Amino acid sequence: MEFGSLIEKIIREAQAKGKFDNLSGRGQPLRLDNENEAAEAWAANHLLKIQNLRPAWLEEDLSIREELERARTELQRTHRWRVAELQQLSGKSDEGSLRQRAWVEDEWQRLLAEFRETVAQLNQRIRLLNLKVPSDQLQRAVIDCDAEVAQATR
Repeated sequence: MEFGSLIEKIIREAQAKGKFDNLSGRGQPLRLDNENEAAEAWAANHLLKIQNLRPAWLEEDLSIREELERARTELQRTHRWRVAELQQLSGKSDEGSLRQRAWVEDEWQRLLAEFRETVAQLNQRIRLLNLKVPSDQLQRAVIDCDAEVAQATR
C-alpha cells in the first residue's frame, strides 16, 4: 500500500469514528490570510491562533491598535461634546457664557495635547515593533496625528 493511500485511509477511519467532530472552527472555511506564506509557516501560525498563543511582537501590535482605538474614541467623544457645548453657547455674550466657552476650548486643547502625546508614544512603540516583526510586509506605518485629528473632527 502506498504511503499517501495509507494516510487517507487513516483519516477516513478517524472521520468515521467522529474524531474530528469537536475541532474548533469545524464547518467554517479555512482562512488563508497570506496566500504567499509557506505551508509550514501557515500551519505553525494556525496552531498558535487556535491555542490563543501569539508571538510577543503580535501581542504588542494588538496592544498598540487597541490603545490607538481608545484614544480615537476619546478624541471623537470630546469633539462631539465640544461642538454641542459651543452650539448651546452660540449667540450668548454674558460673562458666564464667555467663561464657559473659554473652559470648553481649554478642555479641547488639553485633550488634543494628550492625544498628541499618546500618538507620539504609540509611534515610538511602532518603531520598536517594526524592528521585531519577522517580515518587512508586517511593519506598521507610524500614525499621522494631524490626519487622525482631522478624521475625528469631521
